[in-house]
Amino acid sequence: MRTILVCLFLCGAFATGAAAAEPSQETIAHGKALVEAGDCASCHTADPAKPFAGGKRIDTPFGGIYSPNLTPDRDTGIGGWSDADFYGALRYGLDPDGSRYYPAFPYPYFTKLTRPDIVAIRAYLATLTPFRNETPPPELRFPSNFRVLMRAWNYLFFRPGILDPDQRKGPDWNRGRYLVEGIAHCGACHTPKNIFGADQRGQAFGGGVVQGWFAPRLDAAERS
Repeated sequence: MRTILVCLFLCGAFATGAAAAEPSQETIAHGKALVEAGDCASCHTADPAKPFAGGKRIDTPFGGIYSPNLTPDRDTGIGGWSDADFYGALRYGLDPDGSRYYPAFPYPYFTKLTRPDIVAIRAYLATLTPFRNETPPPELRFPSNFRVLMRAWNYLFFRPGILDPDQRKGPDWNRGRYLVEGIAHCGACHTPKNIFGADQRGQAFGGGVVQGWFAPRLDAAERS
């Protein structure tokens, strides 16, 4: 019994040490590449002097939403988040307090990222300069201003989980698909939306209207 307890103690200590280990430079560089592929700065930077500090207004058919602060500021950014918090945001669209994000944050695409890639993104964001920046609350019209409705939206339109590679295609094709449908979230602009703001099924990359401009279709359909 004593041997078992000692073993459990040592295993627990090892696990704690592993969890506290600093990410490698390779992991951070990989996370930076993913953040750049996702063009995260374009939505999460309102003031060029404070990159990734959020506060940029994103207009939707339901009203305005302000992008959150992604810098490691502990009070207004994600500096106080755990890896599990960050994973929950990207995989399930969940705020650390348990509330659900609006899909202006493209978690329906980010859910397709693998756990190592999500952790790498988190590791890179932790290296950014922290900026204190309180972002305004959403300015959505009734009834969209009731965040609890996102439970129904997710039930109808959100399917969490990573992409399974298409075994009929090569690694380059599958890697391209992973980037396009995941971190790059191309369909967020280039797929038409239904009246609830979700992608219209069967029309992926068929073109869409975003904030008054048309994002052209990216599928294989012939151009007129």
